[in-house]
Amino acid sequence: MNRPPVASEMIDYISARVFAGNYRPGSRIPSVRALMRRFNLSYGSALNGISYLCERGLLEKHPKSGVTVSSDPHAQQPAGGCCIGVITSNGTLDNNPGLVYHALSEIQRNALEQDISLIAASGVFDTLSPVLEHCRAVIVMVELDARCERLPFSAPAVGIFQADDFGGQMSIVDIDPYTTAKQAVDFFRRRRRKRVTVLTDPGEVYRHRARIFEYLWRESGGESGGILVSPFDDLADCAFRREEGYLFTSDHHLQHYAEAWRDACGGSLTQRFCLLGIDGKNLMVPEFEHFPTIAADWHNIGRIAFEEAVARLKNPLRPARRIHLAGKLIEPENQED
Repeated sequence: MNRPPVASEMIDYISARVFAGNYRPGSRIPSVRALMRRFNLSYGSALNGISYLCERGLLEKHPKSGVTVSSDPHAQQPAGGCCIGVITSNGTLDNNPGLVYHALSEIQRNALEQDISLIAASGVFDTLSPVLEHCRAVIVMVELDARCERLPFSAPAVGIFQADDFGGQMSIVDIDPYTTAKQAVDFFRRRRRKRVTVLTDPGEVYRHRARIFEYLWRESGGESGGILVSPFDDLADCAFRREEGYLFTSDHHLQHYAEAWRDACGGSLTQRFCLLGIDGKNLMVPEFEHFPTIAADWHNIGRIAFEEAVARLKNPLRPARRIHLAGKLIEPENQED
């Protein structure tokens, strides 16, 4: 059976979650009707996507218990001698439902095309070495620099969501923080905001985005409300004002504030104030509110991370490098200034 193009996003979604361990062997996947709603598919198209995954050995159909993950879900992996490890962590795809699975699905697709095996590694980071000992390169899809002082493996590494390159050992692929900051400055200037506050979570990659924006904003003559590192559900640290602008260093962070605002005050935070997110997750996750964002192409990030990993495994002496990709400002229609 050929891959059904109309169900491609659903297929990537399920495949990535099985690979990363979010859907365990023997567990049931979401119902056909839930998948229909999430990916805007007809019943027949959703069934065709499930049938394709069953044919590939990833899923199994059971007359009474529905569709479950195969007892050997990685049988689809090529048996080639070259192996790349992919570090996720338990819950990673649930916390990053748009970004990570788009990048991971592209990594999986490229690995199958090039007959390269993938090994998923997750859990406690100081136990990763035995899992990855046979891997000739490693792709890191979590903030490893926030958890480790040194790399817990010796293979050449490529990181997504990283700030620290571990002394030049890890290549990094990410949205360009400098051009992103410039786009954000232009965004708030066009909206005639004199003062902008940055809200970020504690991760260093997000703080880095915040610091670059604040520097460029001040250089442009703008007034800064500071950088607030705050829990998602605490609105007390930021009394939103109509005349000000607010930059969130990730769409996920903005969405949590929007949910907390809706619960506490009612209405839409993103429609009431001048807000801007970074990364494009609200374009990928149906449950997210629609707000302006500087979006990265996460399929492209996955592809480039895979290509960099292959290049470094072919030449272990190849220096690590930072690969920054330009984001694109996306604004929903009818967004208030």
